[in-house]
Amino acid sequence: MSADPSTLWDRYWKKDQSLFAWTYDRIAAFYRTVIIDQAVNLAGRRYYKEGSEILHAGCGSGATDIPLQEYAEVIALDISIEALRVYRKLHPVHTKQIQADILNMPFPDESVDGLLSIGVVEHFEASELPALFQEHGRVVRRGGYLIVLWPPVWGLSVMVLAFAECVIGALLRRSIRLHPPEPTKYRSRGQVQQYINGSGLDLVESSFSWRDAFTHQFVVLQRR
Repeated sequence: MSADPSTLWDRYWKKDQSLFAWTYDRIAAFYRTVIIDQAVNLAGRRYYKEGSEILHAGCGSGATDIPLQEYAEVIALDISIEALRVYRKLHPVHTKQIQADILNMPFPDESVDGLLSIGVVEHFEASELPALFQEHGRVVRRGGYLIVLWPPVWGLSVMVLAFAECVIGALLRRSIRLHPPEPTKYRSRGQVQQYINGSGLDLVESSFSWRDAFTHQFVVLQRR
């Protein structure tokens, strides 16, 4: 993660107006609102109880939260003020929006029923992940579930993004990045277990399937 992650993500959510960036943003928005929100909805209905208070840690635009808000109270948290501005446009009556670092969240211990993380974990260095999962586990009540969508090295979006950056870079004759760096993609259940040791979390599920077009590993953790 960048030494100043808020600046990195503010730049991302302000959106570069180049044709390539605009096209990528339209594709990503379609994916979030048509595919991933339904995949999250299926997982949420399985693991979150009706009326639960769910913390979306690293909420971004919140495009995936619309179905979730039909049966759960969502708290949106992100380090980027620009992301929260986008979130507010999509959710104008949603009041619980907090700007904070997910490595140091302003919540008491065991204060939410569950936690959702979509495409966030991979942006941290491996050395930071034990602390991240420790903090995530801290705020969730005992018995509560954490649903983590984590791009694996073999994920379709990972391969497509790498190909697109390579082609566009060749056309422009310079290095180009359409998305912030992802140094720690999902590789194995053993990798997850290593990161959650000492966090009070148990690994319940780790699956990769058609439900989100083979782009994320669905990792489900439970607060012990």
